Amino acid sequence: MTIFGVPTQALFGQLLLGLINGAFYAMLSLGLSVIFGLLNIINFAHGAQYMMGAFVAYFLLQWAGLGYWSALLVAPIVVGVIGIVLERTMIRRLYQLDHLYGLLLTFGLALIIQGMFRNQYGSSGLPYSIPAQLTGGLLEPIAIPGPIGAASAVKMAYPGWNKGSQALLMAVRALAMHEGVDEVLFAEWARSQPELPARSEAAVKGTARKAWRFVGEMEEIAATFDAAGLPDGFHRASADVYGRLSAWKDTPAPPSVAEVTKELIRR
Repeated sequence: MTIFGVPTQALFGQLLLGLINGAFYAMLSLGLSVIFGLLNIINFAHGAQYMMGAFVAYFLLQWAGLGYWSALLVAPIVVGVIGIVLERTMIRRLYQLDHLYGLLLTFGLALIIQGMFRNQYGSSGLPYSIPAQLTGGLLEPIAIPGPIGAASAVKMAYPGWNKGSQALLMAVRALAMHEGVDEVLFAEWARSQPELPARSEAAVKGTARKAWRFVGEMEEIAATFDAAGLPDGFHRASADVYGRLSAWKDTPAPPSVAEVTKELIRR
């Protein structure tokens, strides 16, 4: 199913991401508004203090050995104490002055705080072990080491093999049936690679009805391969295979191998 030409899975995923980001920015802006309304100060260090809270929680988890929920409770208190110190020593002196002075002071504080942490820890994300309280269940978060973009690279590599190999198996079965050697191929697979007959059947039954969803993904993987200097033809062909199976989009029953072969063999 598509909405405005966009698959619903992609559309709802982007909507959820937008809501999460919107909620985050709303919290920041509400904090700025409350501080300005109560203290008459434009606090440009607000975001830096949020960052400090994240680092405090990280330190408590990694170095102090504190539990996940305890760290979530302690981190805001620590940042609040730091905020009180800043207010008592510097910010309160600017209450009766022009707003520009508060803006310049808090902007300078933000630069100092960010610079200290960036100098010590860099600008990339820091790896950390998954808290025990977040493990188990139907979803399991996995921390991926490496630079920014490592998770996206895994997202390209894994389906590049999984879905790419399924498209290749369906194309191989179609060729064998078209040339009349399907039984011979099955016999050879049974001798040398006994798992392939079942995998080829599963590729048709499990993939054909949702193949239309994989066309864009295969094209994106092909572009990733090309950007890395690798041949991109494997996954452009996979996108073509999946595109030819769009007739079975969301049908009640999966097609047979013979039906898939008929659709894939185009003169």
